[in-house]
Amino acid sequence: MTSLAALCECSIIDRSIIERSRSVASDSITRVEQTLASARAALDKLEPLLAGIDVRRQQIAKGKGSLLRIIRAPEVPEGAKDLGNVIKRESWHILEHARE
Repeated sequence: MTSLAALCECSIIDRSIIERSRSVASDSITRVEQTLASARAALDKLEPLLAGIDVRRQQIAKGKGSLLRIIRAPEVPEGAKDLGNVIKRESWHILEHARE
């Protein structure tokens, strides 16, 4: 037979383990809640940014924006070809002007 003192001692140890386990679990839950709150705050900051990106994407798809208009203008490729040819033929001339 076990003594009453031994049973009481076991009970105290069990309570101590249970209390520590509850404390660890509580701390873990608190950390998870804090992490979730941080993630929600980050997502709240991302939403306006993503909305702005979506607006820009729609504008590009519709061909709006000055740079896109310039790129899509029919005379731009021809002008770029002509400029390329001038640079090939007279690159030394261009470089002389740059030095002055």
